[in-house]
Amino acid sequence: FADGFRQDALDLFVGNYVVSPTEGVTHESPLADMRTDQRYLAYPVALALSLAMFTLSLVVPSELSTEILLGLIFWTVMIAVTGRTVLKNGPDYVDQPQLVHVPPRPVSRH
Repeated sequence: FADGFRQDALDLFVGNYVVSPTEGVTHESPLADMRTDQRYLAYPVALALSLAMFTLSLVVPSELSTEILLGLIFWTVMIAVTGRTVLKNGPDYVDQPQLVHVPPRPVSRH
């Protein structure tokens, strides 16, 4: 599976991961800290906000002025910067399996 929680369920079902009787008592469960780090949500929210503002700046004004065009340029740059950052750090946004760690595939750079 490509998503982590389904792969974890399959690993438990087929026996790739065996739960020890002392798990959660003497050592922490690998699934204990499943909260999303807030810093990873900042860039997708900024990207969505930038896209919304770009669209509103393009559609709402009745005539284009210098201020509107400067605003469009600003939101275009914001979309480019946040989009590039999200694409560059793409593996950080993927739900990785927590129970059985598989080494990541090498990323081919063309």
